[in-house]
Amino acid sequence: MKLLYFHVPKTAGSSINKFFANNIKSHHFHIESAPNIDEIFCKKYDFISGHVPYNRMEKMLNLEEWITFATFREPVSYVISHLKWVRKLADAGEEKRFEAHPKIFQDIAVEMKNYNFSDPLEITKFIKWLESIRFYYFHNTQLHYMNVTNSQNCLTDTQVKKAIQNLDKVNFVGIQEQLDDYLKILSYEFGWDVARAPQENKNTNSYGFDSQNEEICNALLPLYEKDLIIYNEAKKKFNDLKNLYDCDTKETKIRGFIDIITPKKVIGWVRYDDSLTKVNLELKVQNKTVKTTLANIYRKGLKIKNIHPTGICAFEFEIDQIQAYKQIEVYVKGTELKLPFSKGATIE
Repeated sequence: MKLLYFHVPKTAGSSINKFFANNIKSHHFHIESAPNIDEIFCKKYDFISGHVPYNRMEKMLNLEEWITFATFREPVSYVISHLKWVRKLADAGEEKRFEAHPKIFQDIAVEMKNYNFSDPLEITKFIKWLESIRFYYFHNTQLHYMNVTNSQNCLTDTQVKKAIQNLDKVNFVGIQEQLDDYLKILSYEFGWDVARAPQENKNTNSYGFDSQNEEICNALLPLYEKDLIIYNEAKKKFNDLKNLYDCDTKETKIRGFIDIITPKKVIGWVRYDDSLTKVNLELKVQNKTVKTTLANIYRKGLKIKNIHPTGICAFEFEIDQIQAYKQIEVYVKGTELKLPFSKGATIE
């Protein structure tokens, strides 16, 4: 499996990177800063992550071959967190971090010391200053990670629509406010131990920003107005995903086939039609259950053909050669739901 995380800044990406690092040995973070980034470089790793927009990665990689992830955050808290991150660079004791950042961020951090961010008028004044120096990185940043453009200050309806189309292609979309649920889904899907989200370092200094103050939220609106669109779509996509894993499968239809039967193996794939809960199966010979298994094996083609978002729904039974393998049947465990043979099934 090849896994790719679109790391939108300030959306719990550090916690998510730690989560993947705990479960995948071959990984590379912050690919945007690595030299000679290309398809050959990326394929060296099982997991890559970085601040690289979707449409740029799409030009570099065949994303159908990658399982993709992205997280988003409620826009007001996102903008405030982003601004606080820059403002903190100018604090005493942050000199090392300050020097490690590009000059434009250094200049903005120093300039921010001149503003009282508890005053909505001061916030408006600061945003106008950013626009006067033609710096639009804080404007609708989350949306731009789905479709980066050269005109971040003036997004057209077409550009916003394209960002939403790209979001729809991401296999696992999460939101920071339900990070534990998101990681629980990933743990279940990939067979990892369920764990709570690792804790990120948090900036406790508010610098006057107050997400509960309506006037301050309104003053910040130019920085997140279009981000509201992408966030609402991301939230809906996450809730739909969560419902697929929470679904009661007792009366659910299945999709799947037996592809290969040999004297030693029974191979195929299966998934519920409206749920991503893994399917428990039982192997029967002459109507007697001889083995059970879970359809939790990765098969690349199932992902590429969009049969399953990860392709982790294949199964394999090992059988003894002496068994009457031509009389084998596979059922969803505890039901009368029987898997058919695919059109090209092989029975040796």
